[in-house]
Amino acid sequence: MRTYRRPRRHYRWFSRWYSSILLILIFFILIRPYSEIISYELYIQTLDIQSYANSITIWNTDFHISPIRDLKAILIPLGVKFFDTSLSNSCSRTKTCASHLRILNRENAEKPSKEFAMQFYEFYKDQLEMNLVDAFVCFHPVGMCELYMPFNRTIIIIASTRYELWRFDPPSWTELNENLKQIAQYPKNIIAANNLYD
Repeated sequence: MRTYRRPRRHYRWFSRWYSSILLILIFFILIRPYSEIISYELYIQTLDIQSYANSITIWNTDFHISPIRDLKAILIPLGVKFFDTSLSNSCSRTKTCASHLRILNRENAEKPSKEFAMQFYEFYKDQLEMNLVDAFVCFHPVGMCELYMPFNRTIIIIASTRYELWRFDPPSWTELNENLKQIAQYPKNIIAANNLYD
């Protein structure tokens, strides 16, 4: 009798274990298409809004971690807050990787089209974090600030090196120049460079 019960008990235990594993796998397969949305919503829920409410807040999405880190070292002691969403391959060093950034990523951010900029704007225009932002800052490349033009907020451009980065063909370089002129027309915006060439 014992020999019969033992395999039966093991069979029940194995079938429960197998069913549990199967349910977990099915759950993850079904949730996979929504994982980005869920991750972003969880991020928004954990965002400490109060700390941003009474501060100047700057948004940065760059491919270089150093210029924004220098700016943060100067402005954070003055109470300025940052959304530093880095696309740099070195972002893990400063723990600023753009893990919750939507629409934009390392592959599509190098040379965004007007349609892409509008897609970015349409997604972020009503998002909680973007409504806390007072200004955008771009260092590397400065062309990233073309994405922020539709938001009608202060844009600070400081060319850390080669302002035309990723705009090497004549039409896109000309378009960048026109956009920089348009940005420079508004007194609330700042355009600067760290060298005479740029």
